[in-house]
Amino acid sequence: MRNIILAGALALGAATSANAAVVYPVGTPGALGLGQQLINDFNTAGAQAQVTGGGFIFQSGSNSNGGAIFGGDGTTYLSVLTNGSANVSTLSLGQGTGIVYLDIGSVDTYNTITLNFVGGGSQSFTGSQIANPANGSQSSPILNARFAFNGQGQLIQSISFASSQNSLEVDNIAVSVPEPATWGMMIAGFGIVGASLRRRRQTVVTA
Repeated sequence: MRNIILAGALALGAATSANAAVVYPVGTPGALGLGQQLINDFNTAGAQAQVTGGGFIFQSGSNSNGGAIFGGDGTTYLSVLTNGSANVSTLSLGQGTGIVYLDIGSVDTYNTITLNFVGGGSQSFTGSQIANPANGSQSSPILNARFAFNGQGQLIQSISFASSQNSLEVDNIAVSVPEPATWGMMIAGFGIVGASLRRRRQTVVTA
């Protein structure tokens, strides 16, 4: 656990400005934590169809195309192959998210994960910025873990994965569940829109 915390501190230190996104470990892979809403686990054809790009596969187990995430749930995962790229939407209820959570297996220096922000702009993290040392170990709890990518006030609309060699393995992508205050604002907003539509219909009928 001490090593995981130190790895997280190194990743946080990679941020170069107050609003730069950061990445840090949040526990072992295979299970969603509190406040996480699953977006894609790659276990069905429908879920896999949501991934765009090329040079990636979906598989379970370990072979030359990817290693199963150590400590993970043992189900199908996304493996990005040599010079491949994959993109997954992280929109929830039509909105971007402040934090994206995902399981990553055997982090390597040649892996790259990019956050794409609502309104434009992006930020990329190399394997060495995600965990250190990023040597591809398939049994290290530091390199096989659940990570959080925090936009630090920037809303994330999608997350992209790339690797210059075999491979980058990810699974169980989730987004942060809106806080109660946010839900309250959304519900109030829906109520205002509904009231406006009712008034508009009444005006039309009166005319």
